[in-house]
Amino acid sequence: MKYIFGSLALVTIVTGILYANGFFALQLSDAQLKQFAEIVGLARGAINGYKEQHNGQYPDLQTHGWRPLVEQTDRNGNFKDKFLPPDGDYRRGPYITPEPFNPMRNSSKICIVYANPPSDFKAPDEFGFLYIDSTKSLYALNADGSLFDDLKALHN
Repeated sequence: MKYIFGSLALVTIVTGILYANGFFALQLSDAQLKQFAEIVGLARGAINGYKEQHNGQYPDLQTHGWRPLVEQTDRNGNFKDKFLPPDGDYRRGPYITPEPFNPMRNSSKICIVYANPPSDFKAPDEFGFLYIDSTKSLYALNADGSLFDDLKALHN
């Protein structure tokens, strides 16, 4: 019996190591990568659309995640109940639905950084996207946590 538990523990450890190193990462076809790159472009456009309709203010992705882009807000960024009648301030949004999802990372979560990351940057496992607050730039992440090159994917 103790050999079964020992073997099970070893399999669990090896699986964890393989998973952490991207062995079980989803491999997307070129067509799927292109489609995902288009979604990243739509998300960037949604951020810019929000800015244009909110007096030059960007959505607060750190506090609210994708919510400012997938729900209605007023011009000040306050969330509005879509079932209530208009209150004199027309509603803005949603800008993109559903919220973007990264199949390579199995995540919609956004990692916020305040400056450009180093070239060898790897985001923590739970994040599917990276938002650089200083430049207001959005990137998707590869399975290993590095930045996804959506321009390359679009031109393959």
